[in-house]
Amino acid sequence: MTMRQNREDLQDIVETERKALDVEAFKMLDKDGNGFLTYQDMENLSRELNEPWTYREIDAMMTAVTDTGTARRVDIEHFRTVMRATVAWDEPDMYPCQAKLLESEAEQRHTDAVRSGKASKDDAADTDKATSDLDGSRERRAGRRPQKAGGGGGCMVM
Repeated sequence: MTMRQNREDLQDIVETERKALDVEAFKMLDKDGNGFLTYQDMENLSRELNEPWTYREIDAMMTAVTDTGTARRVDIEHFRTVMRATVAWDEPDMYPCQAKLLESEAEQRHTDAVRSGKASKDDAADTDKATSDLDGSRERRAGRRPQKAGGGGGCMVM
């Protein structure tokens, strides 16, 4: 057996395992077993996570992962595609909770810098204003009114 054949066999094994894990995860979410993830499945998930999402938040999630003009439901193959997609955290259409995460990371970096003596506490006001300006410009570029980060928004990436 050649090294190339070994690599191909290993890739097949890895892909088979990935598919099995994806199917298992899909079945855990598809409570009614109809073969699709629907609004109801997402609502059930939100309750299980003890984080009740509004209809708008669920709609935003479903809209983000389905094509325009199609039913707002996700089958296993689309689920697998979406689960393997790369998520960009600095896009103009960033969800508010993603923006909040970035803000908290920036605050933590600043706190660490103050503790190590590389920044002063007075620098925090400048950092807050820059973050706020950045969030507002993202919203305006996307054609939306700027809104405060952290107010819901569907941060579950399916």
